[in-house]
Amino acid sequence: MRDESFFENQISALRHWHELQEDFDSQQETIRAALDQLKEDCAELEAEKGNVDRYREDIVRMNDDIKKASEYKEEIEGDMNHLSAELGVAEDEAATVAQKANRYRCRVSELQVAIKEQEEIQGLCDRDARALVAEVDENKLTMRKLKAELEDLCKLHWHEVPKYRKALEEQQDRYHKLMLGIRNLLMNTLHESPSLFEEIPKDARSDV
Repeated sequence: MRDESFFENQISALRHWHELQEDFDSQQETIRAALDQLKEDCAELEAEKGNVDRYREDIVRMNDDIKKASEYKEEIEGDMNHLSAELGVAEDEAATVAQKANRYRCRVSELQVAIKEQEEIQGLCDRDARALVAEVDENKLTMRKLKAELEDLCKLHWHEVPKYRKALEEQQDRYHKLMLGIRNLLMNTLHESPSLFEEIPKDARSDV
């Protein structure tokens, strides 16, 4: 009886050892699989870290572009104000010259009418006639000068306004393209990693 019991105990112990061995092997496989998964997770985190660094660099570059765009916008607005002031002065000068020319034109017409009336009624003495003719000639000369000045101002206005407007349109187009590029870069970055939105300055968010 003792021998049979001994063998049964040995067999039971051996069976238990095999069960433990199988369980140990299973645990090893589980641990090995978990280790492989952990390695994959670490690789993904490392790659994601590289993406985050790239996003940070993009954001820094984008903030610099936004700053440049804002400075360029202020420069454009300054050019617009300066151009408006110059055009305003030119238009005022042209209006003043036109008024002077009109006054002299009216005066010449009045003198011509007066000369004709004097000739028809009682004639003119040589002195009066020469004085009136001299005044008419002087007014005509003044009118020619004013007309030339007015033409110069008009030419300046006609030539400069389209040129400045074209330059201004080109500047505005460059500014809008720059802002559009910044907006697209920001939207792509936020689409790939929305969590980075919290790290973007408020000034940059307002342009999105």
